[in-house]
Amino acid sequence: MNIFNILKENNWLNENELNELTNNKKIKLLIKERTTPFLEEDIFSAFDGLTPQKVKVLIIGQDPYPDVERADGMAFSFKDGKQKSDDSLKHIFENLQKAGYKNEYTSLKNWKKQGVLLLNSALTFKKEKTKNEQQKTLKTNMLIWQPFITKIIEKLIATKEQQKEPFVVMLWGKKANEIELFKNEKEYKNIKILRASHPCSMSYKRPVTSLKFCGIIEPFCECNHFTQCNKLLKNNKINWSTK
Repeated sequence: MNIFNILKENNWLNENELNELTNNKKIKLLIKERTTPFLEEDIFSAFDGLTPQKVKVLIIGQDPYPDVERADGMAFSFKDGKQKSDDSLKHIFENLQKAGYKNEYTSLKNWKKQGVLLLNSALTFKKEKTKNEQQKTLKTNMLIWQPFITKIIEKLIATKEQQKEPFVVMLWGKKANEIELFKNEKEYKNIKILRASHPCSMSYKRPVTSLKFCGIIEPFCECNHFTQCNKLLKNNKINWSTK
């Protein structure tokens, strides 16, 4: 199985871009060194069956969950089943409950089917012995994946600027809010950006202050992004239930 074909088949990369990615030695090494139980076929699953033309919402996460029971290649999503949500996903579901959605299933596949791209900033995970080593590895992984993530975002922006339908981007946390391509919403015609702190336990009640982005960004617990998103999408609303 060539996992990279998902990107070509779903119109994310052309032949030259695909060759560039598959020949990237650092990317190959990251995939080889992924956490042992993390399934290789899940690495690009966020793109499987979802073309840039079909994307209505972009939500950016950080890196995959560190165990096979959860990681499915989609940001914030757990694998199928009624698993107990915790930390970030728990707070996302709490936010959704305020908007009238009660979610029992932790898999976010139903969102993807409707056009939500759940994109992690690093698509692989390597488990380290200490928290300090883990943070260093995460930083390295994100730097290596950054050109690919940038290319994906550029592809989305170019596609959505040609379409008349609105495209909503949810940026949660300092790192997401400092993505250069989304620094100035006024540059775009059809792209609407919603900003908040990260939904993890350490951040969801705190506002974000960024030197790169002017102003204070509201805490995740106080944002109503899902309701705002559906208002912006008008006739193409997302059913935020996970079924």
